[in-house]
Amino acid sequence: MSLQFRQSLLQEFQASRSAGYSSVKATTTRLAASFYWPTLYKDTRTFICSCMVCQQNKPVNKKQKGLLQPFSILAKIWTYLTMDFIIHLPSSFGHIVIWVICGHLTKSVHFIAYPYTTPCILMLTIFLLIFAGYIEYPGP
Repeated sequence: MSLQFRQSLLQEFQASRSAGYSSVKATTTRLAASFYWPTLYKDTRTFICSCMVCQQNKPVNKKQKGLLQPFSILAKIWTYLTMDFIIHLPSSFGHIVIWVICGHLTKSVHFIAYPYTTPCILMLTIFLLIFAGYIEYPGP
């Protein structure tokens, strides 16, 4: 198959009005249904990359930029917390998990080491003992 014939096929299957300037995959699929040559995919990709219409009319694949949304201003420390667990650590005095608690206002962090089998009620007790003076509980 001559190079000129390949170019005319690519023009017909990709750049004509009926083809609609499709993607590499769509154009290759349509071409492969009727024709084959060893460098079909490579030639199609090269043709589409050199097509000026395709390059000018590509869809935008990024989210439109907008204004940043500020965090609400916190009035008291420890009103907004994040927690995470670091697990599967080497054993140190029987502790293999670190519980990380971070306050967003002051950016202060507490690291609490404990064994993996610690029950939830004990973790809640530890949390309340450490943060009881900081937390304001909602009233009835």
